[in-house]
Amino acid sequence: MGCIPLWSSPYPKGKKMKLFIQRMAAITAALTLTMTMTACGNSSEASPDKAAKGSGKTTHKAPPQLPTAKAFQQAIDGQKLAGHEMVFPDLKEITNVIDKMKPIIDQMKISPDECKDVVTQSMNSGLSSDRLDRVVVAVSKDQQEQMSVSYSTDTSLSADEQIAMYKTQEEKCSHIDLEIAGAKSSSELSINDAKGYDDVAIKAFKATMGQKVLEQESVTHMLILFFPDGQTLSMTSADKSLLDPVMDDILKKIGLRK
Repeated sequence: MGCIPLWSSPYPKGKKMKLFIQRMAAITAALTLTMTMTACGNSSEASPDKAAKGSGKTTHKAPPQLPTAKAFQQAIDGQKLAGHEMVFPDLKEITNVIDKMKPIIDQMKISPDECKDVVTQSMNSGLSSDRLDRVVVAVSKDQQEQMSVSYSTDTSLSADEQIAMYKTQEEKCSHIDLEIAGAKSSSELSINDAKGYDDVAIKAFKATMGQKVLEQESVTHMLILFFPDGQTLSMTSADKSLLDPVMDDILKKIGLRK
C-alpha cells in the first residue's frame, strides 16, 4: 500500500478538470483493486453464512507467541528486511484519503455485479480508523521496489473465516472490470497455497494480481500468512523473488524463527 497524492483547492476547470477527474479515477481504481486484495481477509463484517458457521471452526495447534502491533513495529523499525530499507507511512493520512475517495467509489461501475459488494466492503472496512491500533504497515523506502508489509492483530474473524473469504473472492471475482469518469481498469487474481510456512502459520497463500489502469499494466505478488486466532502477516512486491527472503527475515526479527 503506497501513499496517494492529494490535490488541494482550487480544483482545475474545463479540460484540465476532465484530466484531473480521469487521473483521480485512475488512482481510485488502482487503490480499489489493491485494497480489494489486501483487505478482503480483514473485513470486520462477516457474512451471515460465515457467522453461522462460527461454531464449526477447525481445531488448530497452539498458535505461536505473536507480537502486538506496537511490538511488531519496534522489531522491524530501523532494520533492513533482507537488505531492503522500510518506512512507516501515516495510516491516518491513508484512511483520510480512502474516506475522500468513497464518494467516487460509490459511482464506480463494477462487473461482474456480484463483485461490487466485495470491492466496496473491502474498501469500507479494510483499513478503518477504529483498527489503526491493530495494524502496522511498512513500505519500501525506495519506491521503485514497490514493496509493502502489513501485520494485523485484528481477531474479529478467525483464520478459517478469512481463508474462506479469500477462496470465495478467487472463485467469484478472479476477474474484475471497473469504470469511472471514462477511466477503465481491470484485475486478474490467482491464489495458490504457499509452502514452507507450516512451522509458523496454519495456512499461507501466494497470490498474483495483474492490473490494467488507463492502458498501463502492472503485476503485484503477495504472500499472506494466517495465524489461528485471526492475525495475518502479509507482504506485496512487484518482484516475486523477494517474497520468501523478506518474509523469512521478518519472522526471524519478530522471534518466530531462528
